[in-house]
Amino acid sequence: FGPTHLAPVFAEMARRYPQLGIHTCYTDRFVDLIAEGYDCAVRLGHLPDSNLIARRVGPIYGKLVASPEYIKAHGSPETPDELLTH
Repeated sequence: FGPTHLAPVFAEMARRYPQLGIHTCYTDRFVDLIAEGYDCAVRLGHLPDSNLIARRVGPIYGKLVASPEYIKAHGSPETPDELLTH
């Protein structure tokens, strides 16, 4: 998400505001923003309660896909509940 969606935004910010220092870190790890000294974060998914200020910036769309080989070997689920056994 970061390199494809955020990097172009950061590049434009750096161009418009050359005095602004931007350092990015992309990780799947849940970062303790205060302890690790971050000023800002973009997180996807549900956020736990905290004393941080959060703003929703947009929806997250997901897709569940399977290869033809997987479907051939395991069958195609017909209902969402069947996904639990796949």
